[in-house]
Amino acid sequence: MKNPPEKNPVNLHIVRVGKRLIDDGNIPSGTKYLIDAIVRWKHAVDDSRKWMRVSFDQRKCEDGEAPCMEITLSVRPSWPHGGKR
Repeated sequence: MKNPPEKNPVNLHIVRVGKRLIDDGNIPSGTKYLIDAIVRWKHAVDDSRKWMRVSFDQRKCEDGEAPCMEITLSVRPSWPHGGKR
């Protein structure tokens, strides 16, 4: 990220890649350690909704692909004049 996180709320998208799909409701609790790591590594101020919006998805592994987590972190666009989102 170009600017310090203090000035940039972020969007975090986590995709669980597994051998099988699980109940969608289990994905957020299984990724809390990743969210905490993003904050610990100072890529976000904290994990409150003001500073981080998190979304989740999942997909099955493709042939020869190992299970993993795909993480996309992007700076949320600024709104003119400090307007509410």
